Amino acid sequence: MPVHKTTARIQATGELTITHLPFAPGTLVEVLVVGSERSAAEREQEWARLMQAVQALPQAETIIDEDIATEIDRRAVMRQALAAVTQAGTFASIDDASAWQRELRVDRAQPGRED
Repeated sequence: MPVHKTTARIQATGELTITHLPFAPGTLVEVLVVGSERSAAEREQEWARLMQAVQALPQAETIIDEDIATEIDRRAVMRQALAAVTQAGTFASIDDASAWQRELRVDRAQPGRED
């Protein structure tokens, strides 16, 4: 289940606009709008409710503790690798990461980006 998390500000008109979503046009998505003024306890309760709902999905039955532990380990290794790249200054000369990526991807087709 692809998930995209972002923050946005409600406009003076009361409208909310979210752009550049990583979903194909016409995709049906579920939208959950949560005010950020909630307390930590309220956010924790909401998270617990969300996790209960996710764990109730049929797909969750195929996830075992070993898979979770493997993913946690994989993320730890990735975190260490990224820290090493940062410490080495590998990308320190890149001022605008978005422009750099656009330049790298200029030869590749970008779905939904014909411009």
